Amino acid sequence: MSLATLPYEIIGIIVQDLDLEDVFHISLSSKRFLYLIHEDRALTPRPQRVNGTDYKLPGFGADVVEQSTASATPEAAEARKTHKYASALRRLYRRRHALRSAAPFTAAIVAVADSWIYVNGTLCHILKRTLRVLDLHKSSGEETVIDVRALLDEAVAESRGARKYKLQILHYAEGIVSCVYTHTRPLVESWLIVFSIQDGCKLLTTLPLDTTYKIFVRNDSNYLYFGTHSEFGEDGFRRWVLMGYDIKGNRWFEQKVHLLDMVGSDIGQSIAFEIIDGKFYGLSSQASFEVDEVDWKSFYHCFRFPVAAPKPKTTERSVKEQMWRRQHAEGPIDDRWSFIRLLRDDRDPGRLQILESRKEWLNGQSSGRRNYYTTELIFPPPKEDDPEEGGSNNDPNQNNVGGGITMNPATATDRDTGNCTFDLPQNPEFRTRCPLTTHPGDDASTALMFTLSKCFIRSYHPSCQTFLDLVDNPSTQDPDTPRLQLRAGSRELRPNEEIFREPAALDTNLAHTERIKHMYRNEGENKISFWPPDDTDEARADPAALVDLQRILNPPSHSGNVKGTWDDRSMVYSTSHSDGMKALVFISFDPAIRLQGLRKWGGESASSHEKNRSETGDAVGNKAAEPTEDMSWCETEKGKGKEVAVEDVESPQSPQDGTTFPQSDEYCAGWTPEASFDWAPEVPVQQLQDEEEETVEDTSASLTARDSDEAAPPPAPAAAPLSADGSAAIFPRAHGKQSRSSSSSAPKNESMCNWARREAAMYREIAFGFNTMPDFTSPRRRADGEAAVQQ
Repeated sequence: MSLATLPYEIIGIIVQDLDLEDVFHISLSSKRFLYLIHEDRALTPRPQRVNGTDYKLPGFGADVVEQSTASATPEAAEARKTHKYASALRRLYRRRHALRSAAPFTAAIVAVADSWIYVNGTLCHILKRTLRVLDLHKSSGEETVIDVRALLDEAVAESRGARKYKLQILHYAEGIVSCVYTHTRPLVESWLIVFSIQDGCKLLTTLPLDTTYKIFVRNDSNYLYFGTHSEFGEDGFRRWVLMGYDIKGNRWFEQKVHLLDMVGSDIGQSIAFEIIDGKFYGLSSQASFEVDEVDWKSFYHCFRFPVAAPKPKTTERSVKEQMWRRQHAEGPIDDRWSFIRLLRDDRDPGRLQILESRKEWLNGQSSGRRNYYTTELIFPPPKEDDPEEGGSNNDPNQNNVGGGITMNPATATDRDTGNCTFDLPQNPEFRTRCPLTTHPGDDASTALMFTLSKCFIRSYHPSCQTFLDLVDNPSTQDPDTPRLQLRAGSRELRPNEEIFREPAALDTNLAHTERIKHMYRNEGENKISFWPPDDTDEARADPAALVDLQRILNPPSHSGNVKGTWDDRSMVYSTSHSDGMKALVFISFDPAIRLQGLRKWGGESASSHEKNRSETGDAVGNKAAEPTEDMSWCETEKGKGKEVAVEDVESPQSPQDGTTFPQSDEYCAGWTPEASFDWAPEVPVQQLQDEEEETVEDTSASLTARDSDEAAPPPAPAAAPLSADGSAAIFPRAHGKQSRSSSSSAPKNESMCNWARREAAMYREIAFGFNTMPDFTSPRRRADGEAAVQQ
């Protein structure tokens, strides 16, 4: 019997047991099933009356998005608020597919900066004497601009008159920015400055700091915690110390939190801290302060406590025996490649996962392999007689160190003291790994390997079974010139019926590496994809557009000191100029993120169009200019007569993909490597100029059509280069120049307080990027390079 002949209700029951990708593929198999991904009424829970009683029959699309494999995603959270389940399903599928195939939708140079961080989908960067906050996940066309000198005058009275100082951005979440200010007058003094950019901007608190060693900040909308790796134990090793702040109550907690047994000093590599659902989490992959761990078995160690009540009696510790990490006898590790994160499981908003990547030499292999592991975070069930989690933060225990709260984050079955000595087992216990949560990467025996110095971003996406790197992969024609590309490796699970027919796939006595060969297609080998493609003919794309794309990803004259970070739908990286200025490149895999004023793939940029009309005239405008070294920052001119394809300034969102969702309460903040905490030489720290120097010219001639139904055209970058390498032509604001397209008729900046204002985002002035880029490797692309989209 054909599926097309089955009743609507039967189809709904069938797809409830299918994965998201399978539902999407069924919808594309026939026009009769397009309603599965296009009609909200087919995907929304609907009432039904049976025998006089009202029941709510769940829509199968709602079940796919909410109940099965995607209930904890931001797309599902948005669907629950807007009831646009079809849009959420399409958006989620397209995002995952883009990650798997390394085919982003948006790429743009979004800013130039002296220092920056990217966290929770928001870019915070410092340029000259301004700190700028831009929400990229919401495709915001405006950014909040903070006058650093005015902010410091209000926040730190001691800073007034300081000629030289440093300002470092630490964290951003829920509209709250945390920074560290330091000066020497004549002694080194530091302050933590916390302010909100919501509701007109407000300075929340300022706190003098005794130390800033490896300082970090985490916060939600109600509480903020900062920590330093500054307390020394009796054994001479440093310990972490936390201090909390009640944002609503405007008070610092009286006592510090001392993490006596929390081992690890490198945030993001061996240790992680997060605030999730009102609880502070600490996670470590180490168990000993000694360089050489003497225990054969390694476990993850995690603790959590309510941010409102940081007390030992409210602290929970993970179950050690269920948090097994590895056996040290498996082989050595190169810790330089490691990263660790605490993520929310896409399938269940109540479950958290530990994501760790390690480069290992397993079982005596001669070549190292990068492996990716996901482990469910398990805490013991709550006891019925547990005290309430609220209450005072005062701890009656008189044995606490330094008048604060002493916590032992070690698990309940691992109460070691001193230097953590262990008994060596005669026969190390090897546990069986699950092939579904273990993803072997590639090694030198199967693919081209990149050294650590050529691999700048290393990420992994469990829901897509994909690792994604930003690598330096020079072309064969010019091997001496750096060229940044995305490199993705993905694997695909075989259908269940095929797996069930393979006895080896279900044999738990076999090694996970052998079971992977029987459970995944192509024996578990990774499909490697590079982006952008090298072959323009294979990509079936306009060569001139690919040249522009390469210039976006590899900004000319900005090719040194590449740094970057990533989240579940995007990445940001910076490349440095010889003068220290950094160009910030944004890459998005979310089809709903569309930056205003950028080119649509296959269309001409508005900046080139406007420049042709105003500078070159009609005759010259009809001739395409070849890119040269002298015009490295100028976009290729296509001619006046062509229709300009530019994203709508007021409506950046495609109707079929829904509106951009706000940051979900369930969003799990990731650690950003750019926010290093000890000001090592490689750390991007803003050192402001002397107060006597001329300040940056006012950019009040904003380009934003705020509160207007008419969208102003994007500005054109200055035509004449302002520096030897021409970089100022695309970055006029970085060189203290006003954009040529600014005019007195442009809307003025909106003042929020005496040290903050709203103005057009810098990327709209740069206007160098693409939206709606296609998947170059898709077999459904037509010869003209456009994707054949299923209607």
